[in-house]
Amino acid sequence: MEQTQPKKKILYLITKSNWGGAQKYVYDLATNLPPESYESVVALGGDGELATRLKEASIRIITIKNLGRDIRISDDIGAFFEILKTIRREKPDILHINSSKAGIFGAIVGRLTMIPMIIFTAHGWAFNEARSNPTKKALTFFQWLTVMLCHRTICVSNKLVKEISKLPLVSTKVVRVYNGITTPLFIEKTEARNILMEKAPCLKEVSQDIWVGTIAELHTNKGYDIYAEAVSILSETDYFKTHSIRFVWIGEGEERNNLESFISLKKLSDRIALTGYASNAAQFLHAFDYFILPSRTEALGYVLIEAGLAQLPVIATAVGGIPEIIEDLQTGILIQPENPGEIAKAIGFIIDHPEEAQKMASNLHEKVSSQFSLEKMIAETELFYSRS
Repeated sequence: MEQTQPKKKILYLITKSNWGGAQKYVYDLATNLPPESYESVVALGGDGELATRLKEASIRIITIKNLGRDIRISDDIGAFFEILKTIRREKPDILHINSSKAGIFGAIVGRLTMIPMIIFTAHGWAFNEARSNPTKKALTFFQWLTVMLCHRTICVSNKLVKEISKLPLVSTKVVRVYNGITTPLFIEKTEARNILMEKAPCLKEVSQDIWVGTIAELHTNKGYDIYAEAVSILSETDYFKTHSIRFVWIGEGEERNNLESFISLKKLSDRIALTGYASNAAQFLHAFDYFILPSRTEALGYVLIEAGLAQLPVIATAVGGIPEIIEDLQTGILIQPENPGEIAKAIGFIIDHPEEAQKMASNLHEKVSSQFSLEKMIAETELFYSRS
């Protein structure tokens, strides 16, 4: 009689429980691994949407109450010991850590408790964000240390691999595995627009206009302030006289007040619609005619894969792993970050050249369908799990 192999327990650890790219990644892995082979448990900070979705999917969660993104010494010390206690109690076969703070804490604790396999997924390097030089140096050291302490580091783009491989002794410890998704359940265009019109008064009675959409957290990393300046540039030309365009931004975050102030100052309230946070925001992509992601920094960008699956023409900044999805004038338009003039020109070009735009959208759809599937991501990740 054949002996069945015991299940491997995977403990996922992530700093925040809101719903972003890293959280979607953890959710997709935890809920799609074969249940006969793996038991998934997720430890996280907070009680956000990731926690809610995992509970609905019957995945056991553990709340690390002191774990948060901001640096607070007393909370961080508390979080470290909570993680230590959790790992000692759970005794996972695999510790899979995500995000910077959970990364360094998890890597240290994983080594102290002699976990057989510690995997870190880098969804971006904190040292790429706009920070002071001393802070960047400190973050670089801690991210290097995280990689050194882990048995394997998964980077979600080739760009991330190259950036960390410049540091000593880590090049053989990192590998690229692209994020993968299933095609979202898109809401039909008219219905999607009707729902979004209820969220933003300036969209009412303009449902036939051109809608240029964006889905991202209202955070400085996402470059919305530069995007708003680009819309302001367009408003000072004759372009708005000949084109009826609305810019629809789905997302919420700390930059909302600053963006609202700028929009009001430049009298753009009838052009830019802030619809706020939406659960499963990708379902609204068919409401848009075009999609823009103006990020200052981006590891890869789940939303660009989703926009590709929605067959939208895309404009995005040439940062991080974005050029691995968007090839300029082939699968979209690439622009330089923090350049509102380039955004304005790209918007004009993509709207005025519909045939070229649709060709790029078709190319993007073909590319993301073949290279960024959920099945491919899970299969490649499971190879590392099997080695524990």
